[in-house]
Amino acid sequence: MHVFILLIALLEWFTTLAIQMIALRVAAPIVWSSVIVTSVYIWIILLALSWGYYVWWKVASIHKKHNLAGILAIFLFISAIYYGAITFGMHQYLLNFFLHFTQNYLVTLFLTAILLFFIPVFIAAQTIPLLTEINTIHSKWMAAWSMLFWSTIWSFLWSVWTTILLFPRIGIIRTSVLSVIILLLASLLSFLLYSTKYRIAQIVLFLVLSAWITYWWYTAHPRDVFRFDSAYQQIIIDEFTLQWDKIRLFLTDGAFASGIFTHTKESPFWYIREAVTITEKLQPNNVLVLWTAWFTYPYEIVTKWFAQHVDAIDIDPDVYRIAQEHFLETQLPDTIVFYPQSARYFVRWAIQEWKGYDLIFVDAFNGKQIPDELITQEFFQAIQSITNPWWTILFNMILDKELETTLAQNILTTLNTVFPTIYTKNVWTNPDSHVNNFILSTKALTDYTPTFREGEVYTDNKRTSESDILSFLQREVMR
Repeated sequence: MHVFILLIALLEWFTTLAIQMIALRVAAPIVWSSVIVTSVYIWIILLALSWGYYVWWKVASIHKKHNLAGILAIFLFISAIYYGAITFGMHQYLLNFFLHFTQNYLVTLFLTAILLFFIPVFIAAQTIPLLTEINTIHSKWMAAWSMLFWSTIWSFLWSVWTTILLFPRIGIIRTSVLSVIILLLASLLSFLLYSTKYRIAQIVLFLVLSAWITYWWYTAHPRDVFRFDSAYQQIIIDEFTLQWDKIRLFLTDGAFASGIFTHTKESPFWYIREAVTITEKLQPNNVLVLWTAWFTYPYEIVTKWFAQHVDAIDIDPDVYRIAQEHFLETQLPDTIVFYPQSARYFVRWAIQEWKGYDLIFVDAFNGKQIPDELITQEFFQAIQSITNPWWTILFNMILDKELETTLAQNILTTLNTVFPTIYTKNVWTNPDSHVNNFILSTKALTDYTPTFREGEVYTDNKRTSESDILSFLQREVMR
């Protein structure tokens, strides 16, 4: 009996943690990945769990044990249906709706998290208190300790399993389907173990729902594009035809990350064209690319006579295989060496190995996702130390047109603490937005303007980049 109770608990614990991971990944294309988004979602989910424990323990104390299993089964069933019919189906829609309606990111996050996650998590939170009362262990305190101990251990393991194993193998959508199936299974086990009434009806209902979910499973992904959910990001490759050529686009978490003309393998993105032009003028022998842009820039420059070696860094190990098989559709030359590591880790290793580069291209920034660790004074000092004397570092950044937002001012100020002068060039203007695509250089280049700003310095110990990005995006929403 105790083992069976633990099995029901394990199924529910998996679902709660899996849904937390799914929620953060699904929200990323709309509100980006950040500590703020993670904090809001986790806070709402933990609040729902804690409030659920408190309420359901009171319920458990006033009901007879043979009634508790039925209550448990019914509410697990309701929670599963809520996830399947509302949470997973309306997540991105509600984010877009509230963002447009309120024009406020924090309000959007709180409203979405409360409507989509508080209710089902609160309902599912009755699992621990109800199972503790049902448990055959003589001591109630021992039963509670046992449930909470295994809840903590298995919840952590399930969260790791979800992100590392399920996302890359079956994708986010099917992981969502699997979570609903598991919660329905926990509900069925509760019914079958303790309830003797309406057992046939319960089994029939479960089979009908299983058929519906099976259909959902096999229609979860469109077949006309390449899609893959790695442990780090959602990847989509799509194509469309212009009059003279086809363009293949690479999207990560809903944002355009790279693109090529399918026949020439050259990128139509203006910042890539500018980076290639600068590289041809400078003619570096040894190049470091932090974030690979799906190897469009490295692939173009290694064809030049001067480029002897290119190190390409990306934290996601799947990008190398996908870029060759599904994006560039060609084998990358041996002169491109890929390191599936974080940028900061690689730079520390490069310093220890006394590596030096003629040109470093930092292409890890966009309008929604700017890795915190790559805009600090310490990071800029680190990459300066592996840049050969008299050579150049380039940064691709999407910032406001006037470079007057707090985000732009603080980034430029932080750069100026390490590099005496930063030179900027607007390489692409979006007429429908207040942002521009800039290339920033640590050395003077033709058509580049010396740019200085006064703001705060981002450091590893203290930075306001999360809230600064939030304000930056807020300004775009309010247009």
